[in-house]
Amino acid sequence: MILATFLFLTVAYTSAQGFNCPAVPFNPPDNITVWSWYPNDFSDSQPPLFPNNYNCNYKINVPQGFSVVVRLFVNLTIPQDRAVAVQVFDQNQNREVVYSANDEHFFFIAGGGSIQLNTRDQIVHFGIAMRWYKDENAFTPQIGNVSVSAPQPLVWWAFGDNPYQIKAETRVSLVVTPPENDFEFQYLRGVVIYDGPDWNSKCLGNILQVFNSNKQLVSSGQYLTVRLLKPYYQTGRTMLIFQDYQNTKDIVQYQGFACVNRMNCGTVKMDGSQGLAAFSTVNNDVTAEYVTEVSGSGFLEVYIGGHNIANLIATYTLDNASSIYFPQEFLGYVRTYVLKGSSASVNLTRNSEDLQRNQVVGRKGFFASRYYKSGQPSRDQGIYDYIRAPTNQKFLYYFSIEEADFVGNTTLNVQVYNNGKNAFDQTFNATNKPSFNTAYQALGDGFSATFKTYGNVGNGFFLNYELRSGSGGFQLFTVMLITLFTLGR
Repeated sequence: MILATFLFLTVAYTSAQGFNCPAVPFNPPDNITVWSWYPNDFSDSQPPLFPNNYNCNYKINVPQGFSVVVRLFVNLTIPQDRAVAVQVFDQNQNREVVYSANDEHFFFIAGGGSIQLNTRDQIVHFGIAMRWYKDENAFTPQIGNVSVSAPQPLVWWAFGDNPYQIKAETRVSLVVTPPENDFEFQYLRGVVIYDGPDWNSKCLGNILQVFNSNKQLVSSGQYLTVRLLKPYYQTGRTMLIFQDYQNTKDIVQYQGFACVNRMNCGTVKMDGSQGLAAFSTVNNDVTAEYVTEVSGSGFLEVYIGGHNIANLIATYTLDNASSIYFPQEFLGYVRTYVLKGSSASVNLTRNSEDLQRNQVVGRKGFFASRYYKSGQPSRDQGIYDYIRAPTNQKFLYYFSIEEADFVGNTTLNVQVYNNGKNAFDQTFNATNKPSFNTAYQALGDGFSATFKTYGNVGNGFFLNYELRSGSGGFQLFTVMLITLFTLGR
């Protein structure tokens, strides 16, 4: 995956060489600061050609207190039956099948691992480079805690030379979001998980295995330890989401998702056939996430945080009419989408212009502060949201302010624009509060909400809206119960 230039003697192999399968494992050399190569000194762009029907299990020994990085080079012709020529086994005998590798990194801890090579009648170029590292002498972890009542998951970046020790009220749940760049996936093998309070506990595997499983990893007890192996390769923006398993125990399929292309993050497929399906995303900046389209059956719940009822901001019924709710903006640091149904596909983007799509009569949605429903008051609740009608069109903007926390001099300004003029313009504050659960409406071609906190710590605001056809000016009327759309609170 990574093309590197090596300052080693290059030997060109033009035909299959005679290789003996080593009778003993590869062991760390006396000088562990150098790479050990097999076969000796080859070009990374063209590893040596092995003969047909060559079968060898290369064992790599890792003494207690050490780890090893293995760089794998494989170039082969893939047969029609996709017979496996190269397999990598870690210390837990977890298997990875390899059809192609250009400096692909694997990591083994004490107990070692192995690589099985079986060329059959294929043309197989193969080689490995190994380097052993000594562990740190002292276990000095960064300590974190998760609980059933915690308002938000604990999220840490999968990088650092200090291990993470996580303690739960019941058991620890771990979900992994992927890196943004494909070449960084290999380095996730170097982030190892232990079922206990330190690295002497049972090893459960690495975070690439967790990500590929589409499931949460759960500790057997209260502790989980995560450790990045030397030489501490960068893992991109891979994030580790820790929660108390009591809150996630009903979720069968649980994925981590990250947006690579901000203009079109892609589609998340959710399989709820065996139970609840979920995926979580983490925004490592102050931008928003937009759900542009949802299809499937059942109900989709959205949480600003983890799977905790206090964080539930919306519930959608997935049917032929659900398109009127999207695109929809979701803020917060962590978002969790939970499917109660057989299957669903969720399209995501980070492009704010997508919020302007699907502006038609019947369209429904909401504006909310960045950390509304996060369970954590914040001074960073300020936002500006705006939607506009297509050219030469007008809507009756029908909206209701359900909640607003006017701490100090916090303000909420709502405007409806009509041909460049204000059809509705009102600023609410602690001394001029809106009539909550009261519907306002005004005709225009644009609609905005601006919430300013001026540094005050509060819970934010929530406003829902609907686009209707009609005419006339501003109207205000009180309703006993607003059911603008299927939005779970």
